[in-house]
Amino acid sequence: MMNTNSRNKTLIIIIGILLAANIALIFMLLMNKGNHPGGRVDKKTMISNYLKKEVAFTTEQQQQYEKISQGHKDEMRGRFDDMNIQREKIFRQLATSDFSDSAIRVAATAMASQQQVFEEAMLHHLKEIRSICAPQQLPAFDSGFYKIISKRGGRKNP
Repeated sequence: MMNTNSRNKTLIIIIGILLAANIALIFMLLMNKGNHPGGRVDKKTMISNYLKKEVAFTTEQQQQYEKISQGHKDEMRGRFDDMNIQREKIFRQLATSDFSDSAIRVAATAMASQQQVFEEAMLHHLKEIRSICAPQQLPAFDSGFYKIISKRGGRKNP
């Protein structure tokens, strides 16, 4: 029984650290707008360039993407604000429960649920972008879009 509790605590701590790192990354991505010093390009510009050059988006598709992207950004900012409010409530409940093992499990589950909602929204956003691709553009989108999403930023002049 002691070994299981110890393992659960360790897993909950790891989940908490990963969740905090994800939230910090999301926060940094939302707060960094425009071009970065040193010739770095922001994520939105990288994606837009990828869609234009690699997927061969037309001007109309680029405009659709811009509209979708702005809507997603607004939605995610609201979700992020809500997530922060909920996290604060979760931490308060932990404190009133003296950080008991059961309260930690409940908190970790609630935080993981919040993260899942956030990730699902991101995947639906990708699906929406994909939906404006013409059939001949889908192979280029499907084969390379994950690469551009996973990049942290690139140089304007490599």
